Amino acid sequence: MKAVPSFLAVALCCIALPAMAKDDLYSRQYGLCIDKTGGSIYAMLDCSEQELARQDKKLNANYKKAMALVGKDLGKEGQNALRQAQRTWLKWREEDSGVYVLFYDYYDQMARLNRMSGYLEKTAQRARDLETLIQMME
Repeated sequence: MKAVPSFLAVALCCIALPAMAKDDLYSRQYGLCIDKTGGSIYAMLDCSEQELARQDKKLNANYKKAMALVGKDLGKEGQNALRQAQRTWLKWREEDSGVYVLFYDYYDQMARLNRMSGYLEKTAQRARDLETLIQMME
């Protein structure tokens, strides 16, 4: 049943196409927290770490729900395809976000903030992508 991985690949690619503002990627709490930082990199890092925890929780919940729906509709082959896609995405997120450190001293706070920003954006977007997949399958 080779159509399952192809279907899943197309679905995962297509759900990321609609252009949406970054503002609605993140929680309201994150916006409020960032507004209170006064430009302090340390404070922005704290806000970003809190938001990453929220987005990671959302990502994990969406992944579990998507796995259940894919399993119900497409069986083990569909689940294996989604699992492999998620593993590939996790590796890409790490590598792509880590490139920011190359532009700065490893201990530079700006490098940490840039890396965190990229990591957070990718996590929030993936949580949204999985949410869209769930909506398509329900």
